[in-house]
Amino acid sequence: MLSKTKKTVLLVEDKAILALSTKKDLTKYGYNVLVVNSGEKAIEICKKNNLIDLILMDIDLGKGIDGTKAAELILNRNDIPVVFLSSHTEPEIVDKTQNIASYGYVVKSSSTTVLDASIKMAFKLFEAKTRERNKGNTLNENSEIINSIFSSIHDLIFVIDKNKNFTNYYNTPNSDLYITPDQFIGKSIYETLPPNVSEPLGILIDKVFKTGILQEFDYSLIADGKINWYSANLNPISNTTGGIISIVAVIRDITNRKLSEKSLKESKERLLKSEEKYRRLIENLSKDYYFYSHDKEGMKSYVSPSVTQMLGYTQKEAMYHYGTHLTDNPINDEVNAKTQKAIMGIKQPPYLAEIFHKDGSKRLIEVSETPVFDKNGNVIAIEGIAHDVTKSKQQEDKIKQQLKEKEVILKEVHHRIKNNFASIASLLSLQTDSLSNPETITSLNNAIGQVNSMKILYEKLLLTDNYNRTSLKQYLEDLIDDIITLSFSNTNITITKQIDDFQLDPKRLVPVGIIVNELLTNVMKYAFPGKKSGLIEITAKENTGNVIITIQDNGIGFPKEFNIDTQTSFGLMLVKMLSEQLKGNFSIKNNNGAICSLEFSI
Repeated sequence: MLSKTKKTVLLVEDKAILALSTKKDLTKYGYNVLVVNSGEKAIEICKKNNLIDLILMDIDLGKGIDGTKAAELILNRNDIPVVFLSSHTEPEIVDKTQNIASYGYVVKSSSTTVLDASIKMAFKLFEAKTRERNKGNTLNENSEIINSIFSSIHDLIFVIDKNKNFTNYYNTPNSDLYITPDQFIGKSIYETLPPNVSEPLGILIDKVFKTGILQEFDYSLIADGKINWYSANLNPISNTTGGIISIVAVIRDITNRKLSEKSLKESKERLLKSEEKYRRLIENLSKDYYFYSHDKEGMKSYVSPSVTQMLGYTQKEAMYHYGTHLTDNPINDEVNAKTQKAIMGIKQPPYLAEIFHKDGSKRLIEVSETPVFDKNGNVIAIEGIAHDVTKSKQQEDKIKQQLKEKEVILKEVHHRIKNNFASIASLLSLQTDSLSNPETITSLNNAIGQVNSMKILYEKLLLTDNYNRTSLKQYLEDLIDDIITLSFSNTNITITKQIDDFQLDPKRLVPVGIIVNELLTNVMKYAFPGKKSGLIEITAKENTGNVIITIQDNGIGFPKEFNIDTQTSFGLMLVKMLSEQLKGNFSIKNNNGAICSLEFSI
């Protein structure tokens, strides 16, 4: 049951470990935290639960709807403050949230203190909005709310009257845009701003007072020899009778956005130049081709003039002395046979031949020949195109060599990562030797097991030619042996393994390894108290894309009152959340011992 004295936050995050960490931090700050890993689940829980006070929404939620769409659907039904929590800072991503009634945008790398402050500010804004809607505040009350809200906003905010004088000012001292009030308050825009800003600003101020419509424009200022860009949004403030009495000007530093736009523009210009260069290349491509035709006896009747650019021969030399131009490369052995097939009316796929350039160098050409038929279907000639592919072949060979070199480098990277995991595990192991607290030693050993599960995965990646997938059978068998060797080598527990040999990608293998490590370690610790022996059966089966991993023992099993949904231990919480990350199901039951099952699709 949720506490009525604490604020309840719904955290929508598809990364299990990050969600667990965020929940832990927010709980320390006095919040009740519910966690779901998809937008669909967030919508569903908001329909059923009216005790949620705030939604902390990730934008990128993997498959399914994203965070902005989920927030939009929730707000259509519920009046709940939404704060977006994302690792994205790109303008196009942030802009997606602008049309949604959100109460903040927090970058994931921000500290918990910043996140807590953002949540509290969201509650302030939401409460202010509610009071305004329900009580119909007077102008003075509205001013107090505005002061409270604006004092927490990092944008620079001015109030401007009809005479274009600055009458009020809102900003926090730690803001990047902070300036002292005496620089503006009581002064005209024409006294404080340069003409390139004050003149268009004055025109827009008049327009807002006349039409009551929000106006905005971008402008630049030079400070310390650097050009900074700002956006100004001019919002009308009305009195109780609807008359416009002043303007709120919200100033935001958009220098980074402008730099990004400039970079994008330069990239487009480079692309246009590249396209122009490519067009000219196509127009002059004929120097790498020549065209020819010959009769059924192989006598050439035509060779295009471009043969001179390509091979140095005159048209006459190319027509009557072609046979003497072939090198002794073995690939030329099939040239006559392929031409004969074309003469028989069989169209041939392009083939390679090597010929001498007139200067004595060797050129590799790609030849395409097509039979020409008369109206009766008889072959009367052959038309061909010869393309000089010498440079492209050299480049292809160079790329193949580079790929081989990169494979060596990638293997070295995997090797170093594996060694780093081994070093971390060794450091943790050395640390346990200096400790006496059993709980601390147990926690460190659990961490060693989790690190080793990832180390073994990288060992498998080193031994495979496909870095995208590796064998679950080899991975789990080595992982299980490593767990036993690390902590339970002196026990008389029998372990049987029946694991199908199928491939998984590292993205799934990492959480599977951590889950198996956690479950097997718990079984070894708690399933056989007071017993000298026991049996653990580990199976992994795959059937038409459905994977079931089971760890079963003949120990004492779980207590009758055990309920996995009420467990608060780190290990089981981690297993449950990693199962959700796999889009799978995790279950525990008793049957002459305990049976733990993980099921997911691939």
